[in-house]
Amino acid sequence: MAFINWGSEGPEQLAARKRIEEQMMFEQAAFNAATAAAAAAGSGGRRASSFQFVVDTIDYLEFRLEFTSTGEPIEFTINWGDGNIHQDSGIGGLYEEFHTYEEAGQYTVTVTFNKPQNVLALDFAGSDDSYANIVSITGLQSLTNLEGFRADYNSLVSVDLSGMNTLTWVDISDCDKIGSRDPSLTSVNLTGCTSLVELRLDDSDFSAGIPNLIDLSNLQNIDLDGSQISGILDVSYIPNLERCDLSGNPELTALTISREQPIGANNSTLNLNGCSLTQAAVDFVLVELSLNSIVDGFVDIDGPGNNIPSATGLAAKAVLEGRGWSVYVNSAR
Repeated sequence: MAFINWGSEGPEQLAARKRIEEQMMFEQAAFNAATAAAAAAGSGGRRASSFQFVVDTIDYLEFRLEFTSTGEPIEFTINWGDGNIHQDSGIGGLYEEFHTYEEAGQYTVTVTFNKPQNVLALDFAGSDDSYANIVSITGLQSLTNLEGFRADYNSLVSVDLSGMNTLTWVDISDCDKIGSRDPSLTSVNLTGCTSLVELRLDDSDFSAGIPNLIDLSNLQNIDLDGSQISGILDVSYIPNLERCDLSGNPELTALTISREQPIGANNSTLNLNGCSLTQAAVDFVLVELSLNSIVDGFVDIDGPGNNIPSATGLAAKAVLEGRGWSVYVNSAR
């Protein structure tokens, strides 16, 4: 707990600092215990629950955390990890919490709610370089009724959302490694997220494979553009898929979909611009879409890496356009 920059210290100064730090640790532990006890009492005996995340920051960079809860009273405590603790309460709704770290470093933050079941959405606003980034997060499963999780433009590497069967939307897009533009996110555990409808993980590093989506029968919207996906990708097992953005994956050579899927419904898009689909793969996508009975959809298989369709693909393109689709493919070159 180096909360003060002591510089060069003699034996007496070291002993004094040790006594101060031990007292600070004792007082903080007592405060946390009292907070947890009060929270449990205020929640009808239900024990307070917390989650943790690690913030990486430079000097005087602001950090922002937002959450939304039901319209009921809620109490929460944020231990910012630098000796500062914020305790608050309210009638529910949207909360925006700000904190500025005075020294560069990584800080483990603990957020405790007396009624974690009332938290519906969690948002880490890492929208630009004016904010500190989170590099890891654990314990999200304590928020048993969480419906939305957003942490785009941070520096997360791996996120565990397993078992969170109330989640309906997740956005962990555009996560970069600290100090670079290289993508940081490589894995997301979505096992058991059976209510998920919208999933945005674009600009990640899924060169080793995309997250397992096998349980996600309600998923309608997938955004994986620019995520270093290669080879053949199969999403045909997602029965309610309407929109899929896989653009900007130049190593992606084929996509497996099913005519049973409602891809393109509600004016949705299948975007494969900037990929490297073979001619057979281009034909396959166009034919499967032409057989799904959806009207007014949008498909983009343009870009210099994708092959031109054969006569079979062009015939399917004509069928789609006859149903009001916008179809973009490469012409002969």
